[in-house]
Amino acid sequence: MREEVSGRTGATTFRGATDEIFGRWPAWPWSVIALIAGGGIVGAAAASTLRAAGVASPAALGTFACAGYGLVAAAFLVLLPRAGRLVMLQSGAARRPAAVDEGWWPLRLLPAALATTPTLRRTPEEFTAAVASAAREVRNILADRLWPVWAAAFVAPVLGLLTAWQNGETVQLRLQSDAGSGTVLPALISEVSPPMVATIAASLALMLAVVVVDQWTKSLLRRWSGVVEPADGDHAAVAGKLALDRV
Repeated sequence: MREEVSGRTGATTFRGATDEIFGRWPAWPWSVIALIAGGGIVGAAAASTLRAAGVASPAALGTFACAGYGLVAAAFLVLLPRAGRLVMLQSGAARRPAAVDEGWWPLRLLPAALATTPTLRRTPEEFTAAVASAAREVRNILADRLWPVWAAAFVAPVLGLLTAWQNGETVQLRLQSDAGSGTVLPALISEVSPPMVATIAASLALMLAVVVVDQWTKSLLRRWSGVVEPADGDHAAVAGKLALDRV
């Protein structure tokens, strides 16, 4: 990746610029992993309380299934700061201000985008290509940082399956003296399907949320690449950072 080139400063690396503009969880990814794992632990610990409160079918509230719900709930919390930052950045990418300065966030992303282009005689085509490439690079960085959320979405149904297996074992023990499949099968379905359906539904909702955030990010960066102009590459705030990078 281009941000790994030796000598590049934070302002002219994609990761540095992405952190500055879109934010980053402290101590990522361990902080995010800890939050999601903590959600799973809380969910498992709350299983008996949820069953006693009757918030859903007891079959869907096994310890493993509740751990899965906790993972998904915590993963949704991980997405909230990203969504909030995207909301804040919308107006900046929608229109150019009357006076462009370093406070305008699209300008702050340009040093990283233009770091490998010629400082002098940069053509509009080179500018456009560099900006388009930067948009893809930043989107990829932001997408990569959501891998713990994807992991939670895939683990939750597995936990639901474990609860379903436990429920099935309980039903078989309870009905082992009954050889009539007409009695056993409905009982199995009523006990086995709820945790599987619930955890799969929760995971699909989480996956949909991740896709929405990614497409939102893509749309924002597309607007960024359309609102900046070749002349912005010569702005003092951009040129100064590029000059420092080349010293």
